[in-house]
Amino acid sequence: MCKTNLENFGLILHHNLDKGLVVGGSSNPKFGGGDVLEPIYIIIAGRATTTVQVKEGIVEHVPIGPIVMKSIKDFIKSNFRFLDPDKHIIIDYMIRPGSRDLRALFEAKEIVPPANDTSIGVGFAPLTPTERLVLETEQYLNSPEVKRELPELGEDIKVMGLREGNKIKLSVAIAMVSR
Repeated sequence: MCKTNLENFGLILHHNLDKGLVVGGSSNPKFGGGDVLEPIYIIIAGRATTTVQVKEGIVEHVPIGPIVMKSIKDFIKSNFRFLDPDKHIIIDYMIRPGSRDLRALFEAKEIVPPANDTSIGVGFAPLTPTERLVLETEQYLNSPEVKRELPELGEDIKVMGLREGNKIKLSVAIAMVSR
């Protein structure tokens, strides 16, 4: 949204597209093949600026739906080797305009828009050695090098680390690609 807004309107318009739901599909895996029986269903919801006054009396529609659809499909194509977003996934969206006062903050063209919410984010750094090991293990198993060597490894990899004293145990769950 930011990139498209900047390219088309010269500023980042208000958008809170921060709600997503992924409903798993179903498949019939078998060695050497298998079928997708029901597609994965993805829905994105939130609020965004849907129209922009580009000149006095001229209002332009912001193509939010197509932007969302293309972004999700592009992400899937570049991150999941065996998912075809046109065949294996249904993408939907429920995006409504934001409030007038919220849109006005973004359209004011200030270098840094003033705060408009009471949300807060909290983080912690640096990672502990256990956290780093878990992250690096997942990244390694999902790396292009490992995927070339072991193409049957799926992208749905979960790594859990448990540290007890000076020992670390890892549990790894890896989805397998049947073909």
